[in-house]
Amino acid sequence: MDIVGLISFSVFLILLVAISYAAITFGVKTKRLAAENAQLKIDKIVLIDSLEKAIQAKESQSVEQTDGFVKFLSESRDWAFKYIEDVQQAIGAVKVSASFGKVSEESLVELFNFLPEQQGENNEQGND
Repeated sequence: MDIVGLISFSVFLILLVAISYAAITFGVKTKRLAAENAQLKIDKIVLIDSLEKAIQAKESQSVEQTDGFVKFLSESRDWAFKYIEDVQQAIGAVKVSASFGKVSEESLVELFNFLPEQQGENNEQGND
């Protein structure tokens, strides 16, 4: 082998080592980037799932509050109608006893039981 052949072989060998190093480095970087890409996709899926659950919880809470309020209104209305009916019956009892010439104490007590309890001396006089 002459000197030119030896130099050519050396250059070829150096280029082969450099290209091999570049290929190995590229492969390592590609694997790392692929792993990072997979992790980002997993993070995206988890984040979307968390957001969907938060939205559903918010909507569920809103529905529960609305349902609770509607139930409260319904129960309040039912209570008010029953209260009105009971007061009307008590007034009717007073009216019947008054038609006999004397209002019975029992019918007045039943009617007055529907009034709110008065607290303090000012309420008894009509002053709050």
